[in-house]
Amino acid sequence: MLSRRALILRAGAAGLGCAAAAAGVRGLPASALEAVTRTAGPTVTGPIRGGRHGWPFNAYYGDIGARGYVEEEYFIAGQALRFAPVGALSQDGRWSVKPTNPGPYKTRILVRRPKNPKAFNGTVIVEWTNVSEGCDLEFCDALGVYDGFAYVAVSAQRVGIHGYPVKPQGLIEWDPERYGSLSIPDDALSYDIYTQAARLVAQPPQVHGVDPLGGLEVRKLIAVGASQSGVRMLAYINGIQPRERVFDALMTVINAGRASDFSPVPAMTNANSNSRSVRTTVRTDLAAPVLTLNTQTEALFYYPLRQPDTPRFIYWEIAGASHMSIALSLPFRQTLARDGVLPAGFQVNPRVSNVTWLPTADAAIQHLHGWLNGGQPPPQQQRMVISGEPPAIALDKYGNAVGGIRLPELQAPIARYTFSGALNDYFGKREPFPAAELKELYPTHARYLEDVLTAATAAQWVGIIPPYRVKTYVKDAQHAAIPP
Repeated sequence: MLSRRALILRAGAAGLGCAAAAAGVRGLPASALEAVTRTAGPTVTGPIRGGRHGWPFNAYYGDIGARGYVEEEYFIAGQALRFAPVGALSQDGRWSVKPTNPGPYKTRILVRRPKNPKAFNGTVIVEWTNVSEGCDLEFCDALGVYDGFAYVAVSAQRVGIHGYPVKPQGLIEWDPERYGSLSIPDDALSYDIYTQAARLVAQPPQVHGVDPLGGLEVRKLIAVGASQSGVRMLAYINGIQPRERVFDALMTVINAGRASDFSPVPAMTNANSNSRSVRTTVRTDLAAPVLTLNTQTEALFYYPLRQPDTPRFIYWEIAGASHMSIALSLPFRQTLARDGVLPAGFQVNPRVSNVTWLPTADAAIQHLHGWLNGGQPPPQQQRMVISGEPPAIALDKYGNAVGGIRLPELQAPIARYTFSGALNDYFGKREPFPAAELKELYPTHARYLEDVLTAATAAQWVGIIPPYRVKTYVKDAQHAAIPP
């Protein structure tokens, strides 16, 4: 079986050569430029060293070497296409787009790969970095990534490079010595930048002379984007993936069925204006499988867009989980504090939800990897029970959502998780049970520990959390003062 890199090299040999790209792409019509960019791709430099700080922005927090991984940063530069919709961006997601005027760009990719090529499982996770805070954030590099995958974070959007005008903390502001040469004129280029970055990591080193994957034999690419970048990812799925067919599987996380509209958004000033969006489902005619993951934060907003699972589409939603959580915020706080961009006095209210979606997203990626390599698709999961007008989520006797993916927080509950129903209620609210109720549920600490272990083991068995999460649940339960 040919590797992904061999297949891409063979396809490129049948098209236009790199010499055509060297002739100057700015004067070419969009159709000709499209053929050139598919074959030639960007120029690559790196690994990048030096700068004011001496490390990449948003670098791995901790000792990545202890995990058997290497982290390196590369710059990629070239001409990228813009795209414009052909006709309406309909709610069924069957969109058509056409290439328009190209533009130059230079950006960075952050690569984490196994030191030992024999430890690589053949799949690269390519994350579209989130820029809601005016800088690059990575959401989907959970622990399972460092168990055989390679991971590539792509800075595809202008804000990640240049920051917001009112809050300049993009890469250039953070380290002008390291990143001063980077530039993305507008976000209309972001889709092709992302495509070019993905092709780059799948191509053999002789195409570019520099190999960010260090010689690894790439067989599969999984695209991921969460929250703001999930909005871009859904547009990519519906409009770009059918044209480019770069990815073997794609995954949107906590985006509530919103997709960006391909506009350049030239005057981004804050997090509320970085992605104009429309509401849409995932198109049903894709060859590549798609998994969509939402939490209770997005459930009501997404409810009118729910679509049935198919041989190429799986939908998961997690009861009690929130868009953001204490557990999810901690690594962000640690990394941003190290990099010096954490707002002064930033705190997370301890009464917000502590039910995190990240380990479940990790499990989903593991399922997608297995599916792409001849295994079973991700298991179908029940959805939260929603009914009425206006729609409302049904609640169990503890005040928690009925249905959905049920993690140990809901199967062995010690609190109720409430949400306003507004899409910007990112954290939800955690209301601990009164002491009397806890004592009635768990007469002894041993009983509570047993219930948590049972729930966590069951969650792992059905495939909604990885094994390491079971250990975390048990450890947390051992230290919990339950009953009070």
